Amino acid sequence: MTDGSEKLEATQQKRFTLLYDLGCAFAAHIEIGELFPFIVNKCCEVFEAGGASVLLLDEGAGELFFPYVAETAPRVSSSLRNLRIPADKGIAGSV
Repeated sequence: MTDGSEKLEATQQKRFTLLYDLGCAFAAHIEIGELFPFIVNKCCEVFEAGGASVLLLDEGAGELFFPYVAETAPRVSSSLRNLRIPADKGIAGSV
């Protein structure tokens, strides 16, 4: 096997393991408050990401917010958790 195919195989194995772990988590965790942190942390691990978050809509307030944040930098994590964005405003710029 070449280095490229070994790397591809390792990546595929990580993805299969992620899917299996997520499937088990969906079956085991009834509370969304337990499920989302697991998913976010697992995705960071598998994709070797420095951080990840979930952005949800607070319909009552008309705002987007980050209830689940997995971030290696505590200051960034804290900032995201406290950030609320008006839902009618763009967050990625204009198209």
